[in-house]
Amino acid sequence: MKLFGNAIFISKEAKSGYKDPSKTYYNALFSSGTETLNVNVEQECFFGALDKIERFAECELEMDFNPVFRMLTLTDVHSV
Repeated sequence: MKLFGNAIFISKEAKSGYKDPSKTYYNALFSSGTETLNVNVEQECFFGALDKIERFAECELEMDFNPVFRMLTLTDVHSV
Protein backbone atom coordinates (compact mmCIF):
# COMPACT_ATOMS: atom_id res chain seq x y z
CA MET A 1 0.00 0.00 0.00
CA LYS A 2 1.45 3.38 -1.04
CA LEU A 3 1.37 6.26 1.46
CA PHE A 4 2.26 9.91 0.89
CA GLY A 5 3.11 12.68 3.34
CA ASN A 6 5.13 15.78 4.11
CA ALA A 7 7.90 15.97 6.72
CA ILE A 8 11.22 17.60 7.51
CA PHE A 9 14.34 15.57 6.72
CA ILE A 10 16.68 15.28 9.73
CA SER A 11 19.28 12.62 8.93
CA LYS A 12 20.06 9.25 7.39
CA GLU A 13 22.30 6.34 8.35
CA ALA A 14 23.47 2.98 7.08
CA LYS A 15 23.92 0.16 9.61
CA SER A 16 25.29 -3.35 9.22
CA GLY A 17 23.06 -6.19 10.36
CA TYR A 18 23.35 -7.80 13.80
CA LYS A 19 22.93 -11.44 12.74
CA ASP A 20 24.49 -10.97 9.30
CA PRO A 21 27.12 -8.19 9.32
CA SER A 22 27.46 -8.45 5.52
CA LYS A 23 23.91 -7.07 5.15
CA THR A 24 23.40 -3.29 5.26
CA TYR A 25 20.20 -1.58 6.40
CA TYR A 26 19.38 2.00 5.41
CA ASN A 27 17.27 4.31 7.62
CA ALA A 28 16.15 7.92 7.50
CA LEU A 29 14.75 10.17 10.22
CA PHE A 30 12.02 12.71 9.52
CA SER A 31 10.06 15.11 11.72
CA SER A 32 6.51 16.42 11.47
CA GLY A 33 5.60 18.82 14.27
CA THR A 34 6.63 17.12 17.52
CA GLU A 35 6.54 13.60 16.04
CA THR A 36 9.52 11.80 14.54
CA LEU A 37 9.40 9.11 11.86
CA ASN A 38 12.20 6.59 11.47
CA VAL A 39 11.73 4.65 8.22
CA ASN A 40 13.64 2.03 6.29
CA VAL A 41 14.93 3.27 2.96
CA GLU A 42 15.49 1.42 -0.30
CA GLN A 43 19.15 1.45 -1.34
CA GLU A 44 18.43 3.31 -4.60
CA CYS A 45 16.56 6.05 -2.73
CA PHE A 46 19.26 6.25 -0.03
CA PHE A 47 22.05 6.95 -2.52
CA GLY A 48 19.88 8.79 -5.08
CA ALA A 49 17.03 11.01 -3.92
CA LEU A 50 18.15 11.41 -0.28
CA ASP A 51 21.60 12.64 -1.35
CA LYS A 52 19.92 15.61 -3.05
CA ILE A 53 17.94 16.64 0.05
CA GLU A 54 19.56 19.06 2.50
CA ARG A 55 19.16 18.57 6.25
CA PHE A 56 16.07 20.24 7.76
CA ALA A 57 14.46 20.70 4.35
CA GLU A 58 10.72 20.08 3.96
CA CYS A 59 10.04 17.03 1.79
CA GLU A 60 7.26 15.09 0.11
CA LEU A 61 7.56 11.41 1.02
CA GLU A 62 6.40 8.35 -0.86
CA MET A 63 6.36 5.23 1.32
CA ASP A 64 5.30 1.63 0.98
CA PHE A 65 3.52 -0.01 3.94
CA ASN A 66 4.05 -3.74 4.49
CA PRO A 67 1.08 -5.00 6.59
CA VAL A 68 2.75 -8.36 7.32
CA PHE A 69 5.75 -6.80 9.08
CA ARG A 70 3.96 -3.50 9.91
CA MET A 71 6.86 -1.61 8.38
CA LEU A 72 7.20 1.59 6.34
CA THR A 73 9.81 1.74 3.59
CA LEU A 74 10.70 5.03 1.93
CA THR A 75 10.61 4.59 -1.85
CA ASP A 76 10.93 8.21 -3.05
CA VAL A 77 11.44 11.70 -1.64
CA HIS A 78 11.29 15.18 -3.18
CA SER A 79 12.17 18.56 -1.72
CA VAL A 80 9.24 21.00 -1.50
